[in-house]
Amino acid sequence: MKKKTQSSNLIQTSSLPDIVFILLFFFMVVTHIKEADPLMEIHEPEASCTDRISNASLVDHIYIGKMDGKEVLQLDDGIAQLQDIRPWVEDNVIRRADPDKSKIIRALHVDGKIKMERVSQVKQELRKADALKVLYSTIPQSK
Repeated sequence: MKKKTQSSNLIQTSSLPDIVFILLFFFMVVTHIKEADPLMEIHEPEASCTDRISNASLVDHIYIGKMDGKEVLQLDDGIAQLQDIRPWVEDNVIRRADPDKSKIIRALHVDGKIKMERVSQVKQELRKADALKVLYSTIPQSK
């Protein structure tokens, strides 16, 4: 009489961790952090002396421009009011892993035709939220 050999219906999973690691590494390499897209057209002023920010992950972007003839403030992907700035700053500080909020930079992207009064109002709200590191975004001066 012949011996019956038992066939194994088990799936080999020994290479599964390698595959998972390769997929994880692939997505870490090809994925980038999404920045907010301005909902309005902004013509930033030119500057003769500009500098790049070394760590772009520490930058929060604030857009001030015109939409349908009105001055509009944009925080992240949505239109906002002046009173929305403080909660937005606090949420962005909490969202980051680094507890040192003094490292976070707020970049103002301001259309060249916006009155300075509106920009001053935004800066006052940033001061009230203890967001003191503010810069103006510009384009390099064409030669």
